[in-house]
Amino acid sequence: MENQGYVYILQSQNCDCIKIGGTDYPPLKRIKEINATEPYKSLGKWELAECLEVKNWRSVEHNLHYRFRSSLNTEIKNQKELFHLNKKVAVD
Repeated sequence: MENQGYVYILQSQNCDCIKIGGTDYPPLKRIKEINATEPYKSLGKWELAECLEVKNWRSVEHNLHYRFRSSLNTEIKNQKELFHLNKKVAVD
C-alpha cells in the first residue's frame, strides 16, 4: 500500500545534527509538533531545510535512516532521527 506523503530534512541552529523524518500531512504542521515535543524542543527551533513529496514516505524515510545509520546521533536519548550529517550529504 502506498502512503503518499513527505520526507523532510530539518535543521536547527541549536543542534549540530539534521533531522530526517516523514509525514503524511503538511510538513509545516509536523514541524510545529516537533518544536513542541522533547527531545527535539530543547534542540530547536527546527526549520525546514528540504522536503520531497513521495509515493511511499515510510519506505523512503526508512531507507534514508538505514543509509545514514552510521551517522545516527546516539547521545541524545528518545530519538532515532538525528544524524551527524550536513544537509547537502543527505540530499545528494
